[in-house]
Amino acid sequence: MAKDLYKQTFDLQWQKVAELESKDSQGKPIGLSAMFTGIIDHYLVIAGGANFPNGHPVFDKANKVFHSDVYVYDIQNGAFDLVAQGQLPIAQAYGATIKTENGLWLVGGKNENGDMNVVLELTLDRQLQVHTRQITTLPFTWSNGAADIFNNELYLFAGSWDGKAQAQMCRYSFSKSACEVTSIPGLPRVQFASTRIANKFYIFSGIAQTPNGTSHVLTDSYSFDFEQLNWQALSEITFSGKPFSVAGGSALALDDQHVLILGGVNKNVFDDALKQLTTLEGEELINFKKKYFAMSPEKFNFSRQQFIFNIPNNEWLTLNKRVPFYGGAGPLQTVLDQKFVYWLSGEIKAVERTPAIYRALIINKK
Repeated sequence: MAKDLYKQTFDLQWQKVAELESKDSQGKPIGLSAMFTGIIDHYLVIAGGANFPNGHPVFDKANKVFHSDVYVYDIQNGAFDLVAQGQLPIAQAYGATIKTENGLWLVGGKNENGDMNVVLELTLDRQLQVHTRQITTLPFTWSNGAADIFNNELYLFAGSWDGKAQAQMCRYSFSKSACEVTSIPGLPRVQFASTRIANKFYIFSGIAQTPNGTSHVLTDSYSFDFEQLNWQALSEITFSGKPFSVAGGSALALDDQHVLILGGVNKNVFDDALKQLTTLEGEELINFKKKYFAMSPEKFNFSRQQFIFNIPNNEWLTLNKRVPFYGGAGPLQTVLDQKFVYWLSGEIKAVERTPAIYRALIINKK
């Protein structure tokens, strides 16, 4: 059960530092979700992503647009300055980002043509020009999961494989260009929060996609040991005694004992929407969509809680303060750099993204 962080080990002091450069059809700033994000040296990179710059899919019949833009920000010494821009070879979003010694790996993803099976490396030269090259081609298309590298092997956790959600892990060998596939505990899931600490990988929550076609929000969590090759169930995510969702949210390792979890859809609201959108038909479905998508961000109630998962105690804690702005999902992208956490755009309700970029100074009170 999540408790107040009684010792107040951490405090996060948030402020808005910028807005994304992306614009809608009217030239107004518009946010993104599901971008590739990471840090190269002292530069924050935001690449790709998706949004609705031409209107709403229900009210305006507009399509989701995928992007290839790359934005490079200098974040050295507390700065936040856009210093370069570039392009990916193709528009894409909903993949995974892995930080490497030379740059970032962009794994899988999707665009308007479907899911992808390519792993790209993104690097910056001394003039801050963006360069990409293909690392490998996966044996299946993959999106909406998590990925990491251990002992020169690529691990893909859950997500959508060839368009179908899986409760499986791929241990990809570059020399063999093939996967060793093993099971992950729990239901097939997408859009879960995840992070790596030392030789373990953690997955939290997510959206279940069951074989019979139904979907619902998950509140279970697990860790995977890269050396022992086994899984361990973690305590269920709860808040005020009830199961709590961080699906579509983000996880960051604050140190070797604490994981910070931010954002996530509201379990009750989202579970009801998933049920109605998959069971209603005809005029009832149309009317529900109009009502649902017209709701305010307050009604969507994306999580503003700041969760801390204490690894040694297998315990969920919350900071006393919530983030001082709308919660996020979509999935939300966050990045940790030394003493700062960056909250990068994301949805504040279904379809609607914020262009705002927030930064929090981490106060460690140990």
